[in-house]
Amino acid sequence: MKKYRLAIALSAVLSAIFVYFAAFTGGQNWVVAVCDVGQGDAVMIRSNSSIAMVDMGASEKLLDKCMKRFSVQRINLLVISHYDRDHVGGYKSVVGKVDRVLTGENDRLLASVIESTLVKGGASMSRVHKGDTGLLGQMKWEIIWPRRDNPPNLRRGNNGSVVIAFRGDKLSMIFLGDLGKPAQQLIFSDFTNTTHGAYDIVKVAHHGSSDQFPMLYKHISAKYGIISAGKQNRYGHPTKIALEILRKYGTQPLVTSVSGYISISGNRDNFEIHKEHD
Repeated sequence: MKKYRLAIALSAVLSAIFVYFAAFTGGQNWVVAVCDVGQGDAVMIRSNSSIAMVDMGASEKLLDKCMKRFSVQRINLLVISHYDRDHVGGYKSVVGKVDRVLTGENDRLLASVIESTLVKGGASMSRVHKGDTGLLGQMKWEIIWPRRDNPPNLRRGNNGSVVIAFRGDKLSMIFLGDLGKPAQQLIFSDFTNTTHGAYDIVKVAHHGSSDQFPMLYKHISAKYGIISAGKQNRYGHPTKIALEILRKYGTQPLVTSVSGYISISGNRDNFEIHKEHD
């Protein structure tokens, strides 16, 4: 009986692993895979056979594990939001596997090292600003931030984070990097003066810190909010303030420190969410 119960339990675990693994590599038109990289960001998006990665987490080991879990061997588009170590520390895992890199301005030595290493591995490098666009499979990507005319305090670091949006295949999503409230306010101002509408998925800024501008999340009005944070991290991420903002505007938080690996597929009428842990 004990062996039977153990077999049932093992089967359930393997089935769960297969479900979210198959969801990324299977026949869906698009899939979002959120890596469990502790206190850091690394998210992959597949549209048809094209794959993008937004940030690389803090750990080469953890990013390797995520890429192997989701069977990712080639990255067509790598987005580096900014060069804090919890967003770029895993960069060695992708050297020689990247076609194109999108990134912003940075004068840090670490940025120079990472960029030169990726270029030596065969990647092309693009400095992007608001309004730049391109394609990933059947999706269009657009750079929302930074503006070309940003003052120095909004060009680099958290508030200079590259913000990218994807639309297509009945899906829309936006990645807010580590933006703080000042930059979020300016993006909100841009949105209210343009045709930018709601998004299905938002990658919540700065791991769910308290430094948020609520009206931006109201405008985005996402169904799901991705938060990547380490278990029992010393920053208290995600904060109660951030979670309350999301829930107030009808956005369901999906948090890696609670759920581990997360994948999202389907369409806005019927999203499928798979979690490593419920």
